[in-house]
Amino acid sequence: MQKYAFRGGVYHPVGCIRRGGKRGLFPGAPLAVGLVSTPFHMRRIRTEIRKRASCSACRFFYLPVPFERYGVTRQVYQNWWLSKPLRQAVILEFEKYLYYLFT
Repeated sequence: MQKYAFRGGVYHPVGCIRRGGKRGLFPGAPLAVGLVSTPFHMRRIRTEIRKRASCSACRFFYLPVPFERYGVTRQVYQNWWLSKPLRQAVILEFEKYLYYLFT
């Protein structure tokens, strides 16, 4: 089994998968792609992958890094509007999500 690693935002792996599929780099069994990011980004990443990565031979797995790795508990995240830094992060991510959704 061959393993590939891509880094650098949502667009970079999508572009690599598209180009790699066209060049025949992923022959045989379906390609399993693990997408690792913060919990904040997962919805946007999923939307972007569904819109731009039409790869019938790919299976995408969304792997959010646990909240605890960022010093934020699930309880704090569920009440994000009470924390100014979290509120800013969530609002920014929501704006990005809307941009990706409608572009």
